[in-house]
This record gives sequence, structure tokens and C-alpha cells, in this order.
Amino acid sequence: TNRGVMNIEREAQIHMEKKLKLFFEELEVKLWPVRKHIEENLCDGLYKARALQDIDDILMIAKHAAEKYGLK
Repeated sequence: TNRGVMNIEREAQIHMEKKLKLFFEELEVKLWPVRKHIEENLCDGLYKARALQDIDDILMIAKHAAEKYGLK
């Protein structure tokens, strides 16, 4: 039935949203030690700021890719 198909599609959408959320949370947890290490050990300046910005870029690029193309 049409209603059953809609429920299956909604369940699939909810599953993918949960999977994406978990992916982002895990990625942030894994990158946090890198960010902390950079913050604690590099002198303030352009290169430190760039390194921290690159971590933010990793998160944004990965998020965009996951939302656009999905996850494995």
C-alpha cells in the first residue's frame, strides 16, 4: 500500500539521519585531540590559526560530502 511505502521511506530517512549524526559526532570526537594538541603546542600566529581552520574545513567538507553522497 501507498501508506506502507511512505512509512518505509520515512524509516529509511530517519535511519540515515541518525547515521549521519553519529558520523559527525564521532568525527568531532576523533578530531578533538588533534585540535587540542595544536592549541596547546603551537605558538599563536598565522600557521596555528590555519591549522585550526583546516580542522574546521575537514568537518565541513566531510559533512557536505556525507549529506550529498551519503555514507558507506
